[in-house]
Amino acid sequence: MGRVGYSETWRAGVVASALLCCSGCVVLPVIAPPVRVSAGPAAAIQSPSDSAAAATGGSTATRVDPAVHVRIDADPLQFIDDQEDRLLDVGVGYVVTALPDVPQVLGFRHGASLSARYHFWTGHVAGNQVFRASVGGHGDVLFRESGDFGGGGGTLSLGIEFVTYWAGQPIVHSSPRARESDDPDAYEPDPDYESDPATHDTFVGFAYGEVGVGLNVEAGWHALDDGTQRWLITGSLTVRLPFLIGLFIIPVT
Repeated sequence: MGRVGYSETWRAGVVASALLCCSGCVVLPVIAPPVRVSAGPAAAIQSPSDSAAAATGGSTATRVDPAVHVRIDADPLQFIDDQEDRLLDVGVGYVVTALPDVPQVLGFRHGASLSARYHFWTGHVAGNQVFRASVGGHGDVLFRESGDFGGGGGTLSLGIEFVTYWAGQPIVHSSPRARESDDPDAYEPDPDYESDPATHDTFVGFAYGEVGVGLNVEAGWHALDDGTQRWLITGSLTVRLPFLIGLFIIPVT
C-alpha cells in the first residue's frame, strides 16, 4: 500500500543525476524525522506571582492574554508501514508558547516534552487512508529565552486527523529564482530562463511515513519558575510530515 512504481523512482534518480552534474551548484543533504506539528492561537489564563509582577511592572491580578502555542513531536511509529490501525503514538518533542502582549520574562517559555496519544477510533476511507480520533497528553519541561529553567507542567488534548502513508514517495520540487533587474516593473516572462534547471532551487528526495492534517483542542497547566500559575486553552491545526531524505540543490550563478 502506498508504494510507488519503479518508473517514478527511476525518473527521480534521473533528475537528481542531471542536476548533480550541472556546474556551479551547491548540494546540501537533507534528513528530517517523521513529525507531528501542532500550532494555533491560545488563551493564557495566569496569575502572576509577586516577583513576576514586580519584574514586569504589573499586578498579581488574574489576567487573560492571547498566545501562540506550537508543538513539534517526533512520533517514530508513524514511520512504519501498515500501522494505520495502531492504538498508540509515543514521542518526544519541542514546545513553545509566546504571549505577544506580555514582557518576555513572563510571556515566553519553550522546552522539551514527552507525548502519548491513544487513538480510540479509526475509520478507513480507501487503502491506507484513514480518519483517526484520539486523546493525548504531554509532559513539559520549560526554559526561559535565556536558557535558564522556566518551569514545567502538562496538557491534555482531543483531536481528529486524516492520514495516508507514503512508502518511498519520490519528491522533486523545483522553483525558478527571480531574475535581477534594474527595473522590477520591466519584468517579462522568459520561458528559456524559467525552464533552465541551472536557474532553479531544487529539492530531490524520498518520503517515508504518514502524511496528514487535522484539528486539535488542548488544555494545559504550567507552573512557571517565578511562581506564576498558567492555564492554556489552545485550538490548533495539526500536520503529520513523513521521514524525508534527499538533496537541496542551489545553483550558484
